[in-house]
Amino acid sequence: MFEKYSRATSNIYIEKIIGKLSGITSFLINGSEYNFITVKEDDIFDILIKTNQIGYYATQYNSYQNRYIRNHFNSEFSFLNIEQEIDSNESYKEREQLIQAKYGNKIEQLKKHIEELKSEKNEIKL
Repeated sequence: MFEKYSRATSNIYIEKIIGKLSGITSFLINGSEYNFITVKEDDIFDILIKTNQIGYYATQYNSYQNRYIRNHFNSEFSFLNIEQEIDSNESYKEREQLIQAKYGNKIEQLKKHIEELKSEKNEIKL
């Protein structure tokens, strides 16, 4: 359950970034290209969080050549700027920790309850 809410939270940030970058087709992170799905993977997203400038590829129409051209660009904002636009009181990591605390605890409670039920089941069998 934690994974589901954590992924939904990262999606909010990715969608905000995509919305600010005209014509974006993929991200460029540490010299590697990532599409909109793979950038949401935890290890890749963690790198994106730490970047000062977000690199990306975008297609733009070149009227002189009458075709679309794909180029590399760097954003004029950082992930920190996106965090502040979404919530000026809490960072992404703080939101993730809140989700972990809420749903991580719930998972532990459910595991404990399952063990209690297994014990009861074993007692009934005897």
